[in-house]
Amino acid sequence: MIVFLDSNAVIYPIEAAQPLANNVRDELTTLAAEHPQLTLALRRLSWLGCRVGPLERNDQETLARHDSFFCQPDLVGGAEQGGGGGSAFQRIGELQGTLLV
Repeated sequence: MIVFLDSNAVIYPIEAAQPLANNVRDELTTLAAEHPQLTLALRRLSWLGCRVGPLERNDQETLARHDSFFCQPDLVGGAEQGGGGGSAFQRIGELQGTLLV
């Protein structure tokens, strides 16, 4: 299963915006349990949308956390390459400080 994340589904956990971050984490945890080969994907426009807030605030730390998440090799195209979104899924939880899987 491929889950296309909206930019907010990345922003909330990475920036620890509660209670929405927990809602995203809970939903992704449920999906991962039901679909072990879960792959996460984002459109390039969503990647850019995640950068707007930190850039406007000149928040280099948050920008670096977003960039670290986007560098996951299996975030986009994992299903076509035969891999799941495991490390990207795990990474979004680590960036918030809570392991998702």
